[in-house]
Order: sequence, then C-alpha cells, then structure tokens
Amino acid sequence: MTIMTFQRFRLLLLVLGSFSANSQSYGELLESSFEYTYKAMDSAWSFLPEVPAAFESSDSNSYTLASQYNKFGLSLESSDLVLNLTRLSEPKDVSLKAKKLGVSASYSISDTQKLNVHVKEQKADQQRFNCYSAMNIVLGGCASANIQIASNKPKYDHLDGALIEISAATSTIGIEYRQLVDWRWLDEVSVGAYSTRHDYDWLSPVEDFQSPFLLGLTINGALLGDALSETISRLPQRDTWRINQFNLHMEKAVHLSASVLAFAKTDVVYLAYDNYQALKSPPKYNAKIKVGLRITRGKLSMEVFADAYKNNLLGFEAITFNQRTEHYFNKAYAEIGLRLVARI
Repeated sequence: MTIMTFQRFRLLLLVLGSFSANSQSYGELLESSFEYTYKAMDSAWSFLPEVPAAFESSDSNSYTLASQYNKFGLSLESSDLVLNLTRLSEPKDVSLKAKKLGVSASYSISDTQKLNVHVKEQKADQQRFNCYSAMNIVLGGCASANIQIASNKPKYDHLDGALIEISAATSTIGIEYRQLVDWRWLDEVSVGAYSTRHDYDWLSPVEDFQSPFLLGLTINGALLGDALSETISRLPQRDTWRINQFNLHMEKAVHLSASVLAFAKTDVVYLAYDNYQALKSPPKYNAKIKVGLRITRGKLSMEVFADAYKNNLLGFEAITFNQRTEHYFNKAYAEIGLRLVARI
C-alpha cells in the first residue's frame, strides 16, 4: 500500500470510527466491515479470453470500509487502477494509471429491500507522449520521427519536449435498488441508474502548427496537414460529455459445504451518450459475468473469482473510454481476482 493510499484510509478509518462510536453510544445495532479486492489480467494467461492486442496486463487494488447503523449504511471506497498498454505505432506506451474515491449511502426499506446512492470520482495520472503516428507520418521528437513539432509559446514550456499531454477525470452519481428474492435461479436482483461526467483536456503544439508550406509537405505519401488533423481528431474531446446508463444486476449462490459456496453474478448495462463526439459507433451496452468461490470462517471470508466482459470495461471503469481508446471497446476483456472481507 502506498503512503498516499495509507493516508487516505487513515482518514476513512477516522470517519467510520467516529460514526461507529456515536452509533454505539446510543446502544443501536452496528455492523462494520473492511474489504480488500485485488484484480489482475495478463495477456499471456491462456486460460482467460483473448483481450485487445494492446492490453498487456492490468492490476487494481480496492479498499472499502462499510458500517451499518439500524436501517442506514455508509461505505467509503478507494481504488487504484493500472493498465499496461503497448502499441506497435507511436506512442507505443499508452499505459494508464488512475485513482478512484467513492462514497455510498444506503437505506434498508425492509429485510429484503435496500436503496443505495453512489458518488464516485476518478482521476488519471497525466499522460505524456513524445511522438504520435498518423497516416504513416511520425510526429514529435523521438528517434523514429519524420518531423519535429515544437513551439516557443510559454504555455508549452512545462511539456519538457513532449508532443502531447493529456489529463482526465470523471465523476459519477447513481441510485440503485436491491431486492433479495427466494427464486430457484436467483438470490438477488438490483436495478440502477447512473450518470458519469467526463472531463478531458490536452495540450500540444500540434494545434498551433500553421505554416502553409509545411502543412503542404508530402511525407511517406501523406500530407502533413492531413496527419496533424487526424492526430487532433483522435485526442479526447475537451468539451464535457456524459454517459448515462441503466444497470441490471443478478446473482445466485449455492452452498457446497457449511463454509464454502459457489456464486455467479451477471451485470448488464445500457448506455446513452450525451454530447460525445464519436469517431465510430461505440457499443450501447455491455455485459459482465463473475463466477467464483467464497470461503467463510467466522467473521472472515475470502473469494476467488473471474470476470469476463463483452465490450471491455465500458460502463465499469469510466476513465478508460474516450475518442483515443474508443476502438478497443467492441472487444472482450477478462480478469481474475481475490476479495477479503473482515466483519467487525
């Protein structure tokens, strides 16, 4: 756990600790839990479905603290996502690192019904690329570049020679209704509505390149001006846009013994894009299947599981989707994971 993550969770512990202390002072029922989840993917793992060619590996760490006070619940989540992505063309390393913070509040309508409200924010580390390839022309300052693009304007000074800098952040708010059922094939069903705001920005001297002579140059059979235009068109749009989605969740568990059970969970999401300037036609739905085993000993439980997605992480990891990555999101994705829960 990094120092930043530790400090973040020390604050969360203080918040929930205060909540717990106040709850116990009134002599009310209180249940708290700490949860850790680790998920990973490696393209070399043959037992997972094939992932997009650029996806080499990924891992994520998630920490959740939750507390239940009578009919009211509160949970705080912090997670880190690392996607190691390598392309054949420039920029070759397009890896993504992002951090997410979330708060959820719940109200138990009855023993079998619960209403949840979720608020999440996710922010990616800035990405910098020294080169960019478009229409067989490599732009930038790397060894394979056909032409160097630079500017003496002060606003580009902090790029330190990089061609493009990209920043990204998302914020999500949603409401969810959960219902426990006693059906043969289902134990729980939930429906939810979510809206995610995407805020992207980028900085590059490419957009200030205006020399008519140079724009008309033909390099490797393509006009430089056309290559610059294509580069800009594939960068994330700066205007704010949203994805509004409807989620359907279903799950079933079967006891294999007193302490071991097998479970299966299915999520289907339907998406509507608001003010998004699509390059092609991104999928309007995604589906995720989770299967695993859970072992319980007293107040401790452990799960091992596998996730499979129909259309990559669309609708599940908001920060990963934009114009630059859009073409990856009609392909499958899969991962394996471990979840530990301690109830207090």
